[in-house]
Amino acid sequence: MSTDLIKVTEKEGKSVVSARELYFSLGYSQSQYSRWTKQCIVENAFFEENVDWQKLDTNVEAVNQYGATKDYALTITTAKKLAMMAKTEVGNKIRDYFIECEKKAISAAPKLPQSFAQALRLAAEQQELIEMQSQQLLENKPKVTYYDNVLASTSTVTTTIIAKDYGLTAQQMNSKLQELGIQYKQGGTWLLYKEHASMGYTQSETFPYQKTDETTGTRMLTKWTQKGRLFLYDLLKQNGILPMIER
Repeated sequence: MSTDLIKVTEKEGKSVVSARELYFSLGYSQSQYSRWTKQCIVENAFFEENVDWQKLDTNVEAVNQYGATKDYALTITTAKKLAMMAKTEVGNKIRDYFIECEKKAISAAPKLPQSFAQALRLAAEQQELIEMQSQQLLENKPKVTYYDNVLASTSTVTTTIIAKDYGLTAQQMNSKLQELGIQYKQGGTWLLYKEHASMGYTQSETFPYQKTDETTGTRMLTKWTQKGRLFLYDLLKQNGILPMIER
């Protein structure tokens, strides 16, 4: 059966059809439309206004099409009953069409629990879902916060600062990065291996210091850029090491 037999629309949360469209689809005479709406809808003791039907504003286009000035929004159930009253082949087709519309509406509606046990089970399932969603939010929030903190910063940071994020000392962090093949030590300074050195992960700073003989010397300190910090985050996470905020 064609799904556009009669147009079904939504009005105030209900599926409704036009009384005017239904009337002429049933093949009734144009001259009897006003009498039909009065007897079968407005004055029908089994139909209630604003429940089963509702008066609509005049639609000029529809007036030109059908030559009728009044129209009413009918619920699917009301329209089905009116179609059954027609006792014609087309009336039966329209009735069957509305029955299918009702079935679709029922199947789409959420099913209510039929017993106390079902209600308890449903409540437990909903609570479990809420707890799972809450847990996911808690698990995801630290990651977002850590990334936001890193991306928000434009400065370089020392290995000591990064190590604190993971509850490690600078010595432990340097040893781990050496173990993972990221860096090596030369002349007291940690340097990245060739494949990482050109990626913009670090910057070197030279600073003066006073020797024991009171002469001035210089040392080079390697600091991590924020790009490097994120690189370390991904690397360490792949190796099962998470920052404290994500544990």
